[in-house]
Amino acid sequence: MTARFFLAAFATAAISLSLPAFGQDATSQRPAPSDKKSWSQAVGAQIKRQSTLAVIKARELGLDGDFEVSVGFTISVDGKVSDARIVTSSGNPDLDAVAIDMANRAAPFPTFTPDMGEEPVSLVAPIILKLKKPETADTLSEPAPPAAAE
Repeated sequence: MTARFFLAAFATAAISLSLPAFGQDATSQRPAPSDKKSWSQAVGAQIKRQSTLAVIKARELGLDGDFEVSVGFTISVDGKVSDARIVTSSGNPDLDAVAIDMANRAAPFPTFTPDMGEEPVSLVAPIILKLKKPETADTLSEPAPPAAAE
């Protein structure tokens, strides 16, 4: 039996990824998760750090607006991802492919904590993109002329 967790990753065009990547080695700047709750938070943070890729790809595709896509995947006890798939489509196949890539690129995830057992964990991560094309001189409206003095 696999457990199901729900994670959320949000992205905007102004997202900053200055945080160090989560790691499991001794040189990591973040401690390894100690329980299922902190493990789930670490997994969500790793996926969120991949959201800049989604924003860049969406801009390359010329997309504008709000998009939501849910990605399902399974994590094994050693942190490897398998079975990444779209659970709910964004309506754009290219953006859906980017969402699957986010899950795969975020791996490896932290190894399971002692309270999680040995069974793989199935996750669903809703990814919400709020994209706004940058305004250019071509798309800016002309300012109103000053009112005439009376």
